[in-house]
Amino acid sequence: MKAIKTQPLILISLFCALLMVGLACEGQVRVPPRLYESGSGNTATQSIDAAVDDMILVHTPEHSFYIDPYETSELAPGDYFSIRNQMPLINVSAQEAEQICKQQSKRLCNIYEWTNACLGTHRFRYSYGQSYKETNCNAQTDAIARTGARSECHNDTGLHDMIGNAMEWVRDSRSGMVVAKGGSYITGAEADCFTTFYFPPEIRHNQIGFRCCHSAAESRTRPGNTRNITPPASDTTEENRDDTSEQMDAPESAQPDESANDNPIDGGENTTTENNESSIDNDQGDNQ
Repeated sequence: MKAIKTQPLILISLFCALLMVGLACEGQVRVPPRLYESGSGNTATQSIDAAVDDMILVHTPEHSFYIDPYETSELAPGDYFSIRNQMPLINVSAQEAEQICKQQSKRLCNIYEWTNACLGTHRFRYSYGQSYKETNCNAQTDAIARTGARSECHNDTGLHDMIGNAMEWVRDSRSGMVVAKGGSYITGAEADCFTTFYFPPEIRHNQIGFRCCHSAAESRTRPGNTRNITPPASDTTEENRDDTSEQMDAPESAQPDESANDNPIDGGENTTTENNESSIDNDQGDNQ
């Protein structure tokens, strides 16, 4: 009788396991890496651990990685999440952001990863599209907003608030400074996937937050939510993009006064290139 009772349980467990594996193919996203290439054709599904269950999987020819769908929030002291309808964690330095990512078994995204993830499979300059729309993202207001507050501020891979709201710390091994991407809630039309601000390492600011990444090659313990998306045949719709970068002066203190930080972050000279995809294809030293 014991064997008869356990057999249905075994069959049910096997069915559930197969169902879970089937569902695991629905979260994978594919991002073609360069402006005029269609991608490598690799649609393999990676295995991931608990740290990346709710992250978005992105493929490039150089490597695959996971990225948080929202900016990082602190729900309680020491409890960090990337979820909807929370205030982004701001006023942290790039080093502090890196440590918070490590506490979650993740790491800070590098500039190559962040930019490719922002562009999505359609390689849109503004993540949601090729033309700036003032109401799509929180990029032309006077205050930071909750994550996911703008329903149109996402790309086709499910990444939210890459444009505006809080600009985001990333790693850049090529410079001696720290880098923030995407623009903030007051950057306006200049807030796009290529907007880059350079800061001295110690700065904290209430316009700067972050999100975390995780290397797919390091995650092999259990399936996560993945789905396959066929990349476009070509990326000829985007022949030119503006690459906005700002060189910042050092603040007077490492912890600036919040009221002062409500002002626009300005200072540097803008530089523009016709094709700036090349600027993100070579920063591979920080993807482990």
